[in-house]
Amino acid sequence: MKFRFRLFLPIVAMLVAGHSCGGPLSFIGKLIGEGDHRQFVGKYQGNLPAADAAGRVINLSLNPVGTAQLTTQFIGKGEPVIEQGRWYSTGNELTVDLFKSDGRPSQSPLVWTLSGKSLIPKSWDRNLYGSMGLPLLKE
Repeated sequence: MKFRFRLFLPIVAMLVAGHSCGGPLSFIGKLIGEGDHRQFVGKYQGNLPAADAAGRVINLSLNPVGTAQLTTQFIGKGEPVIEQGRWYSTGNELTVDLFKSDGRPSQSPLVWTLSGKSLIPKSWDRNLYGSMGLPLLKE
């Protein structure tokens, strides 16, 4: 019993010390940005026009651990397009990096400004998401 305790105590001490100085346990805060990210966690939706469909329904899910899922359903066009990624925030600005099929982040992150329950598009690839971006409302 003493042997197990001797191994356990240094591990606990390292974790506590690492947490207090920004060590291993602080990785989640760095992943999703500094400050209060909880205001962004949740599900957002938007109904937008589409060039070659009756419209599109956009759903964005932001999880507390920094993962994101963007789902685009083109109305009358079959299965939805589901993209995975990660998100982080700085102040009232949200950035979502979606992953390419090979697992690398895309070159053009989606950036929004939070205003109440609305995500207002700030920066996006206009070739992919259109001239108005993806304005979304928290459910």
